Amino acid sequence: MKADPANDSVDGDLTMRELDKIFTQHDRYNMFYLPYPHPLMNDLYLSHSGDNERGYTKTKQLLRRRSGTQGWNQVLWSVGLSWENTQDEDYDFVSMEVPDTSTAYKRGRRFPAKEIRFKLVGSWASDGQEPERAAGELAVLRALYRVLDESSASLESWSSSPYDMLVHCFRCRHENVIERSMLRRFMQQGLLLDAVMNRLTCQKCGQRKTRSIPVPTRA
Repeated sequence: MKADPANDSVDGDLTMRELDKIFTQHDRYNMFYLPYPHPLMNDLYLSHSGDNERGYTKTKQLLRRRSGTQGWNQVLWSVGLSWENTQDEDYDFVSMEVPDTSTAYKRGRRFPAKEIRFKLVGSWASDGQEPERAAGELAVLRALYRVLDESSASLESWSSSPYDMLVHCFRCRHENVIERSMLRRFMQQGLLLDAVMNRLTCQKCGQRKTRSIPVPTRA
């Protein structure tokens, strides 16, 4: 039976497509070293894997580990999605992929990267020590990420939200926080959010390749 990402339920009332959106949002809001915008994000991990040998496939798995160092290998719940290579015009994303050369007869050979289309085709429901927690926590995450998206959609919404702007440098990993009062000043100068983002440079190394997310205003 062909999967229907828009309607097939994964856990609770979440569809595959909605879970994929949560995965994308989680990637955005959980790549930094400062405190997460919400405690629920602690001990939550998203893993990526793929197989470029037996017909290009990709999987993502979101899992909750037990808090504390002793609980690193204790998974409370996990959910996952899988994508397969497709030749159809109906696909989710395109990625440049290089064939796997780890098999003995391929070792040492070089293959050029090629454009591969991927389609969301499957999912697996919650697994772990406390799988019953997954549906409720995923629903809260969906609502939380929606708030973060809306809060950081423009300078006006960001400056009136309870979040400052955390700027992270991809080169040296330096981080700096721009307070809401400064964002409000930018807005009063007639600047748009994209214009501010394009001007940001790392205060430590001068790199322009940065990324910004909302973080709770410090007391």
